[in-house]
Amino acid sequence: MDFAVLGGASIGLGVLLLCLSPPARVLETAACAALGLAGWSFMEYGVHRFVLHGVRPFSTWHAQHHRRPTARIYSPTFVSVASIAALIYLPTWIVLGTWPACAFTFGVTLGDFSYSVTHHAVHHWAAKGRWLGRRKHWHSLHHARPLD
Repeated sequence: MDFAVLGGASIGLGVLLLCLSPPARVLETAACAALGLAGWSFMEYGVHRFVLHGVRPFSTWHAQHHRRPTARIYSPTFVSVASIAALIYLPTWIVLGTWPACAFTFGVTLGDFSYSVTHHAVHHWAAKGRWLGRRKHWHSLHHARPLD
C-alpha cells in the first residue's frame, strides 16, 4: 500500500509542479524539491535512530522487524501520509507558500518512496546487481547490531 500511495503522491505532486507551478519560479521550485529529497535522508535517520530505536511503542514494533526481517512489518500507510502532511507540507506551506511547500513535499515523498522500495528489495529480492548487494550487506549489519 505504501508503494502505491507514496508512488502516486510522488507522481501527482510532480505532475502538479510541472503543469501548474509558476514558470517564473522554476529554479525556486527545483531547489525546494532538491532540498526535500536531500532533507528526507536526515529526517529518516532521525526518526529511525531516535524514534524507532528509542521511543516505545515504536521501538518494540521495530524490534520485531529486526527479529523477523522478512515479515511484512511496516508502519501503517496513514501514519506516513499524515506525518508528511502535518510535519512537512503544512509548516512549509505556512512559512513559504503553496509552490515551495508542494516542491519540498515532492522531494520528501520521492525520498520516502525510494527508501520504501529499496528497503523492501533489501529484504525480499535477490540481489542481482552490485548496488543492491551492497545495500543488503549494510542492512544485514544493521539488523545484526543489538537494539539500544
